[in-house]
Amino acid sequence: MTADVAPAGLLADATYRRLPSWAPWGFAGGALVLAFVVLLVAGTPGVPGVVALGAALYVLSLSITSRVVEGPRLPADR
Repeated sequence: MTADVAPAGLLADATYRRLPSWAPWGFAGGALVLAFVVLLVAGTPGVPGVVALGAALYVLSLSITSRVVEGPRLPADR
């Protein structure tokens, strides 16, 4: 006879990983700095350009990193 064992939750799983709570802020700051440097090298560092490129870099980098670290489910819930 076998014993019924409840499945362990995600938090009890040793392979469950999450990004730190400060990660979105770090990615936002890094994306803005990178956008400024890229536009500075290109010769057109204006505020709208830095914000637009920074936003695109932020979304792209956070989505990819979150999917790699946390797996496909948590980034979809973000």
